[in-house]
Amino acid sequence: MPSLSQLEYAIAVDTHRHFARAAKACHVTQPTLSAQLAKLEDEIGVILFDRSAQPIVPTSEGLAVLAQARIVVAEFRKISAIASGAASEVTGELTIGVIPTVAPYLVPLFLEDFAKAHEKLKIDVREMTTAQITESLARESIDVGILAIPVEGINFMTRFLYREPFYLFANKSHHLAKFKKVTASDIDGKDLWLLEEGHCLRGQVLQACQIKGRKPALSNVRFESGSVETLKQLVRQGVGYTLIPHLAIGEEEDVNVVSFEEPMPARDIGLMFRREQLKRPATEALEKSIQKMLPRSLTKLAKESTGLAVRAQKEQN
Repeated sequence: MPSLSQLEYAIAVDTHRHFARAAKACHVTQPTLSAQLAKLEDEIGVILFDRSAQPIVPTSEGLAVLAQARIVVAEFRKISAIASGAASEVTGELTIGVIPTVAPYLVPLFLEDFAKAHEKLKIDVREMTTAQITESLARESIDVGILAIPVEGINFMTRFLYREPFYLFANKSHHLAKFKKVTASDIDGKDLWLLEEGHCLRGQVLQACQIKGRKPALSNVRFESGSVETLKQLVRQGVGYTLIPHLAIGEEEDVNVVSFEEPMPARDIGLMFRREQLKRPATEALEKSIQKMLPRSLTKLAKESTGLAVRAQKEQN
């Protein structure tokens, strides 16, 4: 019969797609991991990985075995957690994936408070796209994601954290910067700077303003960034405009920021985790810490605004 350690080694190789990194994650030497994995394959009569591929990938037969191995290991850990009392304590490890359009603004707000309140919890925060978060949750390489919800085609459990309105961020010389408030119909795509494809905020902006095409601010330049801050600097120092979420405004930038008329376009930010996740006390503590540390400007808007949350239908961060 396969041992639990052998199953854990196989899962680690599947997660990291690299023997050396998997061995490091399991705190064993690479020869030990390789030997145990070979023994596991011999015992079950299935080759789990195509070792000739770079990176290493599961074989077609291995996929089903690895999926079941994750279930077995997760259920065993659930028993251990209950027996040790960890199921009701905020201890152990918590790995958090956060999308890039949220991470630089939200993480600094709550991380110190969360870490100091739960010193027995080892916290690992990673900046990841939505696709990476959902894939990592499925492979159990992270415990929880912080992202725009819902995600099309994903049925993991979610908890709502806050609704975040969008604002127009325009160069002071642009005609839209002179408006007291704008509407979605004012945004025609001309002079608009966007995040690169693959970021859900890009799709949310296009959907919010129903933009089908756009003309760049500089006719001979195509520039798409993965950073909201890069787009802000481009607008501030150059020409054109972009749309930014509330937490990205910054106190000194009122001259560049124009609000939308009601209903304000907005997105919902939440936690996402697998239904059988074992770290409910930690995720609940995370939720409380985030909501406690949200700025009053955002919580006030959430109560007053009748804004409609938007999300990308075709593009996911």
